[in-house]
Amino acid sequence: MYKIIYIIKVIDLNPNSVLVKHNLDDLENVKKYEISEEDYDKRDDTVRKFKKKLNDDPHYKQFLKENQEETYEEQALAVTLNSRCLLGDGFRRGTVKFVGKIPELGQGFWVGVVLDEPMGDSDGK
Repeated sequence: MYKIIYIIKVIDLNPNSVLVKHNLDDLENVKKYEISEEDYDKRDDTVRKFKKKLNDDPHYKQFLKENQEETYEEQALAVTLNSRCLLGDGFRRGTVKFVGKIPELGQGFWVGVVLDEPMGDSDGK
C-alpha cells in the first residue's frame, strides 16, 4: 500500500491580503485549535471512538482477517524468489529473498528484499 502526500504552496502576491497583513506564513502567528484529552474523550464523534468501535466489532475483525489474508496470499504467490525488483519508491532495487508469513510481524505475507545498495533497516544485507 502506498501513501501519497501532496504539498501545495500558495504565494499570495496581493499586498492587501489577510495572509500578508497578519504574516500567516509564520506559524507562530496562527492560532491553533487545541482540545484537552478529557474534552476530546467526552465527544462521541471522534476518530478515536470510531476506531475503537470498529476494533471491538467481531464481524469487522473477521472480515479484515479473511479479506486481507486472501489478498496477501494471492499477491505473495505472484512473487518469485530470487527475482529482481524495484521498490515502490521507484529508486531502490534488489533481489527477492523471502516470501511468506512472519507471525511476529503481524498477519499477512511478507516479502524480504536484499537491496543492491546499503540503505534502510537491514543496511542492504
